[in-house]
Amino acid sequence: MPSPRDARKRPRDEPDAALKKMKIEPPLGEDDEDKDLEAVAVAAPKGGGQASAPSDTDITAEFLQPLLTPENVANLVLISMVYLPEAMPASFQATYTPVESAGTEAQIKHLARLMATQMTAAGLGPGVEQTKHLKEEPKEEKAAKPESVVIKRRLSALAQGQAIAVLGAQGSAGGGAEEEAPQTKRRPEPIMPATQPRLAGAGGRKKVFRLSDVVKPLSDVQVEKLKLGAVTRILRSERAVACSGAAQARVKILAALVTHFEVPLQSELLAFVLEDVRGRLDLAFAWLFQEYNAYLSRGPPGLQRYDDCLIGLLSGLQEKPDQKDGVFTKVVLEAPLITESALEVIRKYCEDESRTYLGMSTLRDLIFKRPSRQFQYLHVLLDLSSHEKDKVRQQALLFIKRMYEKDQLRDYVEKFALNYLQLLVHPNPPSVLFGADKDTEVAAPWTEETIKQCLYLYLALLPHNHKLIHELASVYTEAIADIKRTVLRVIEQPVRFGDALGGLWRRWGPPW
Repeated sequence: MPSPRDARKRPRDEPDAALKKMKIEPPLGEDDEDKDLEAVAVAAPKGGGQASAPSDTDITAEFLQPLLTPENVANLVLISMVYLPEAMPASFQATYTPVESAGTEAQIKHLARLMATQMTAAGLGPGVEQTKHLKEEPKEEKAAKPESVVIKRRLSALAQGQAIAVLGAQGSAGGGAEEEAPQTKRRPEPIMPATQPRLAGAGGRKKVFRLSDVVKPLSDVQVEKLKLGAVTRILRSERAVACSGAAQARVKILAALVTHFEVPLQSELLAFVLEDVRGRLDLAFAWLFQEYNAYLSRGPPGLQRYDDCLIGLLSGLQEKPDQKDGVFTKVVLEAPLITESALEVIRKYCEDESRTYLGMSTLRDLIFKRPSRQFQYLHVLLDLSSHEKDKVRQQALLFIKRMYEKDQLRDYVEKFALNYLQLLVHPNPPSVLFGADKDTEVAAPWTEETIKQCLYLYLALLPHNHKLIHELASVYTEAIADIKRTVLRVIEQPVRFGDALGGLWRRWGPPW
């Protein structure tokens, strides 16, 4: 049996143990609950801090980089040109440096970064939108967490014992799910629009970009200045284009541009060609044939431009001091069409005593190589047979005597010589001897020089055809005394004519 002392102590010890249990258990329950709440609060920031989210500028730059194609950048430049000032600011001119790595991946990335910085500062771009979504999510989580905490506190305020057990069960089941939910919940992906967003106009309507709305028409003076500047730059790029192997393309472009545009460009190209005719002869021919094609397509109105081109080239070559390489002859023979004005330039070239042989050789080649108009070219050479300059006249007579041996030209040459001989029957010299187109008489009397002009070609042909002496006899009988005396003086070697001259004297008698 217990001692009385132990009996007295036991009733006091038993309630103390029960009270101790009841006093200790609630604090333990509360400590566990507080630890669970603290664990949830600590786990949330750790989970969010593990993956650092990109900044607004990074997201916008990543969005812009694939959109910076050459076409899109060109459109942006065209749109922004409307807002440029009339004069370049001094600050920009002082600090501007050209971009050396334009078009590279690094430069595109840098440009996207600069644009993203400006868009983010203006509150635009996908980076700003994503940040707004991320800011809204924590607010929802914070609004949900205090509500759950309040429910737990209310449950913990119930009666002890069973209420504590229920709180532990619900806390372990429901609280665990709520603690895992923020950790397993994934953030939404950033919204990446497929196309570039368009600005909305008034009333919510999308504004369509039209180039005509931002481009101002140029004046005629500006257009002409731009044309001339473009052609001049292409002309002066001769060496650079020759090194790149695009010389033929450059020649075609220049010929097409000058043919399409007006006269100022023609004079610019002509001066450029004449600076080095031999080295730029391909450009001259390309331009000449381009003008000829334009003439064929336009008809007679286009002939003037072709004529100006050909005359400009021939006149420029005529002014050159040396033509030993035969560039003048090459241009004449390669020209698709010799106009009347060009033929007159060739005639003047032949009248130059330093180039007489070269000019008449060119005429001879035209006569034989272009039979469709050979008599027109031959007529120019026959006119030179009575030229006032002795060297020009003698050279023309040499060429004509060689052509007289050709059967297809013989009759035309004889007819021309006899027509000039028949001029001696006029009482006064006709105007054709003085360079006039029409055969009309002038008031001036016959002189020895004008009489000889009518006899030069005839006397050159007489040794090759003695039958022509009969035509001289008929003219001699009708001519005036001054002409008869001159005829006798120019025939210096009558023996040269043999029986033909003797037959003339037997028929008409000696002139004295």
